[in-house]
This record gives sequence, C-alpha cells and structure tokens, in this order.
Amino acid sequence: MRPIDYSEYKEVLDVLKRDDVENSYQDLMQHETKTLDTVNNVIKYYRDVELADGQLINQSIHTIFMRYFEVWNQILEDLVAVRNPKDLFTTFTKGDRLIFIGITFIIISLFLILTQSSKQG
Repeated sequence: MRPIDYSEYKEVLDVLKRDDVENSYQDLMQHETKTLDTVNNVIKYYRDVELADGQLINQSIHTIFMRYFEVWNQILEDLVAVRNPKDLFTTFTKGDRLIFIGITFIIISLFLILTQSSKQG
C-alpha cells in the first residue's frame, strides 16, 4: 500500500482559509468528489481482495472456474518440475489444491456414471 499523502488535506485547509466563498465552495466540492472516489476505490479493492482470499462458497461460478483452471495449470507446471517421487504428495496438497482435485474426482465420477448408465439403456 502506498504511503499516506497529506498534500490534499493541506490543499483543503488552504481552500478554507480563502476569502472568496463561492470559489472556495466549488474547490471543496471538487476535493470532496476526488476524496470520495479514492475512498470508494480503496473499499472496492479490499472487497475484491476479501473475495479472492475468501471461501470457495462465497465466490461466483466464474471465479471458481477460473481458479480451477489456474490451480490445474499450477499442478501441471509443478509435475513437470518434480524430480523426486516423494515431492508428488506436496505437489497435490500445496495450498488449496485438494479442493480442486476433489472437484475433479467428482466430475470424473459423474462422467463415468453417465457413460455407464448410457451403455445399460
């Protein structure tokens, strides 16, 4: 996060010390709008960070799909770089990868159930 800039605060104080009330009011309104936009951007940033770091259940379907493919891309990259078979366990359990591996097993099992039921019918 960037350091706090007090220059805007000083500018607002300078505006308040002016004798020209009408121009001072317009300047204050411009500073207020600018400050409000900055605060809104900061709030939006922290909400986005919370959603990204939040639980799987609090995320949108689009975010889950994007995260799913991102995790599998990371797993494949790590599998290519594995030199020792003992590192396979850590490759699959690093971070929140187990959740997405579980989702993959569920998808595979549903696919197998559908293919098995279509052969019987």
